Amino acid sequence: MAALEALPYPGLESVAHPFGLTTDTFRKRFRALSGTSVTAFRQRHLMTKAKALLAQGRLRHREIAEALGFYDPAHFSRFLKNLSEPAQKSGQGAR
Repeated sequence: MAALEALPYPGLESVAHPFGLTTDTFRKRFRALSGTSVTAFRQRHLMTKAKALLAQGRLRHREIAEALGFYDPAHFSRFLKNLSEPAQKSGQGAR
């Protein structure tokens, strides 16, 4: 099985600088245009990619964690758990 390449997530400076923006200005404009923070956008992207890779069933959690740029599988597991908890909590209140 071919290994996945880790997703490159450049720092905000390397994204903002070519446009002549400071990281603070970039964050503010990103939120104004997208309605979400850069961090929330990145987390949503990571979650979407992780769910797709998990659904394929071809890779182990450790391989997915590495491909998505997590420093260890435990951190990836916490990421999945933390992002799924708000949905669980909101579902508990709907009883």
